[in-house]
Amino acid sequence: PKRYTLPNETTRKQEISKLFDKQKKNTSKEKASGDNNNKSYAKFPEIYANAFKRYMKEVEDESTIKPKEAYDKLVEDYTDENGRLPSDFPSYKQGTSKFSGMKTTYRKQQLKEIL
Repeated sequence: PKRYTLPNETTRKQEISKLFDKQKKNTSKEKASGDNNNKSYAKFPEIYANAFKRYMKEVEDESTIKPKEAYDKLVEDYTDENGRLPSDFPSYKQGTSKFSGMKTTYRKQQLKEIL
């Protein structure tokens, strides 16, 4: 009979590490190039960003609007009669992050105008 030799523990660990590194490298390339459809890396849809801008204009003191309130209003405005949201609708995290960033940008613009 033929005799087989199995790799030792160190060699197995090295090979496993190589596989994980290769997998990480491949997934990071996909995310960077935008080839995958992962929502967390997708561009925020312009229609919803415009809605956030409209909400900020409706309120005199923009600093009083909380990201959660703006997102809840967005959900309310874009929910159809069957209680469903559009397929490209942003997640809670995406929506609140986007609104928070827009609010910060708006504040910076206001400060520049004052100074």
